[in-house]
Amino acid sequence: KKCSQDGELYDMTLSQYKIAYLINHMVFTFRDRCKVFFEKLENDEKFFKSIINLLIENFQYSLNEGLSNVLKISEYEKNPQDSEEYDRNLKYAKKNADFYLTCNFEFISLINNFTYYFSKLFICPEIKDSFAQNIIYFLEKLIGNNRKQYKIKNPEMINFKPISILEKLSDILLNMSKHEEFIKSVASDERSYNEKLIERMLSVLNIHSKITHMKDMTLSCFNDKIIKLRKINKDVEEKEIPEELCDPIMSTLIEHPIMLPS
Repeated sequence: KKCSQDGELYDMTLSQYKIAYLINHMVFTFRDRCKVFFEKLENDEKFFKSIINLLIENFQYSLNEGLSNVLKISEYEKNPQDSEEYDRNLKYAKKNADFYLTCNFEFISLINNFTYYFSKLFICPEIKDSFAQNIIYFLEKLIGNNRKQYKIKNPEMINFKPISILEKLSDILLNMSKHEEFIKSVASDERSYNEKLIERMLSVLNIHSKITHMKDMTLSCFNDKIIKLRKINKDVEEKEIPEELCDPIMSTLIEHPIMLPS
């Protein structure tokens, strides 16, 4: 990933953004006419998983870069200077933020489309934990205790739309809320999840009239299941695990014990 001397961005994110844009606006818009594409995805699970992994990586990278540059802009605006270097750095941060946030909107929209139609593939063992942790991580970034650090002047000028991102994240959570495996993955997240996080997201979306009553109820129920499961996990951790059910390497409960041939 690199920049040219005049600051124009040339990296793989751009080409993958264009692919995501086409799939969102052409393939999913005319889904009935793109049956061959969807049949290939459904019949080639290995290929589909590779696409999902790449998509999650692009989502994570672009939103991280976008938010990092928003943070830089915020710092520049708090400490204005009358110099060419300051103006150049601020302009560069805005350019980068605009680029990555624009790309991210297509990546997150594509994840939303895929989880709506193919949610089962997002709960396979090699994807579910990292996927759940990424969603909750960025949710915490946008509405957690440090959310005010991303406050800048005229955010729409760099395509920074936190409410739109929250709306997409809530759609993805809604699509995945029916899967017990996904609930377990969120419940096991010790890095970013807290019991008030999803409640706060729902509150913000309600204030901005960006959520239906049914969606609110479904996600509230989803959060209740997570909280209940975390309590159960905590109770299990506090109890001594029988030696025959204890993982000898991780010292944790073996969730799926098997009988080995003697």
